[in-house]
Amino acid sequence: MTLLKVLGDEPLVRTLKGWVQGLREENYDMFLGIPFGVVDPNNVFGKTVYVADDDSRVCPQVKNNIAIGTLDCLNLNIYVPRTSHKKAVLVWIFGGFFKTGSAVTSIYGPRYLVAHDIILVTFNYRLGPYGFFCLDTKEVAGNQGRNPFWGRDNITSIGATHGDEIGYIFDMEAVAGEMDRRDSVMLDRMTTMWTNFIKYGKPIPRVSKLLPKQWIPATRNKLNYLEIDEVMKNGYNPHHKKIAFWDMFYTYHLKHTDAT
Repeated sequence: MTLLKVLGDEPLVRTLKGWVQGLREENYDMFLGIPFGVVDPNNVFGKTVYVADDDSRVCPQVKNNIAIGTLDCLNLNIYVPRTSHKKAVLVWIFGGFFKTGSAVTSIYGPRYLVAHDIILVTFNYRLGPYGFFCLDTKEVAGNQGRNPFWGRDNITSIGATHGDEIGYIFDMEAVAGEMDRRDSVMLDRMTTMWTNFIKYGKPIPRVSKLLPKQWIPATRNKLNYLEIDEVMKNGYNPHHKKIAFWDMFYTYHLKHTDAT
């Protein structure tokens, strides 16, 4: 995607498949609801500029005992800091037990992340029987969720995954409100570590006032960890007594298991 000009106050870009017009926020541009499920490979976006300003389509699912969504749901959102330089990219795959969820901005708002000078991509994938029904045939092969999107053309190297700190990563309407000092510090820490990992492959490439402890890698014999709290602490072998119990339990009962 190449940024060419701004049409009025809105960003306009040229992609390999045509022109896309997005929306301009204070410090970043966003392109919402871009289709990636191909309908017409020769004319994906239509005859004119594709206006990417609506991410309201969600894949079929049940919410509050009501069936919602449409099969025409394979869309993605792109949030870009205002720059002409290449940036690290975070591709976010939402969770929901493979049954519910979507990539809508009201849940996965980009404000906290793009402030760290990265690009954020979120996308829908088919859920429930439309995404994961399997007959072990070519027509119904199984997990469709892994097929629809892959950043193969514009991302030079693929990194790892994360999955738990959502409330401190995305600007979520459901948890909006005033933050106290501790929440604000935690938000800064989490977004900095996430975006450091995206940029450098390390959540804490160097210690700082915000991140005063190094994150020491775990080894086979020493499970190092970092406690991320108001006071950050290094430790090793978390829950040692609990894990030792299950190791002993497994070893003891293995002796009485019929090997056949």
